[in-house]
Amino acid sequence: MRMKSMPSISICAPAHNEAQVIDDALNEMKSSAESLNLDYEIVITDDGSTDGTSDILSQYEGRWDNLRVVKHSKRKGIADSFNSAYRASSKELIFHTAADGQCRCSDIGPMLEKMMNGAEIVGGYRPNKSSIYSPTRRLVSYLYQNLVEMIFKVEIRDPGNIRLAPREFFIRPVISRGVFCDAERLILAHLDDKCVAYVQSSFYPRQSGKASGASIKAVYLACVDFVRVFWQIKVLKKIY
Repeated sequence: MRMKSMPSISICAPAHNEAQVIDDALNEMKSSAESLNLDYEIVITDDGSTDGTSDILSQYEGRWDNLRVVKHSKRKGIADSFNSAYRASSKELIFHTAADGQCRCSDIGPMLEKMMNGAEIVGGYRPNKSSIYSPTRRLVSYLYQNLVEMIFKVEIRDPGNIRLAPREFFIRPVISRGVFCDAERLILAHLDDKCVAYVQSSFYPRQSGKASGASIKAVYLACVDFVRVFWQIKVLKKIY
């Protein structure tokens, strides 16, 4: 179904100890959204930061009417942080991104073009990911995508990357408790026959902080969630 008018967009991202880059990230979000003449808001989840990120976000929130900050008193992780931002959002679409300076909101433009041409969900794929990720992270990313595509027979290119979709896509209940929720939502969208498209997206090296997407805890939880989703969809044949 083609979009008839420009939709409003919530730019949602988690932030944990990003004091060194959060200024640049917020200003890039704002400048990109305004250059596209969007009706937008920025929703950031401060996931228990201890390095001054909270103070910086509070300063910006006091100056920018369209910035909303959700605060976690203690760290809950990426998945819970995104879910908090999704629930706090109020626009028609959500742009799922990061506040660590590795992604760019300027990619919203090409993604909206895909939606104007009939896509319902648009993901970004990073052609330079292998040159930035560590060998361990590359292996985890490869197994993550390829196992899901092989077992569930769906295309989920770069599931942990930026995404633009209706708010309902992101707030739909899922059974995953960790980062596998990104893949689970895409699996469910394919099973619902949604039109999913992809565009090449920007990806830059981290300038500070530490990525946690391939931590032992995150990988373990993703494996558990993979089994739970497999059991529900492939064994019990239940679509929820």
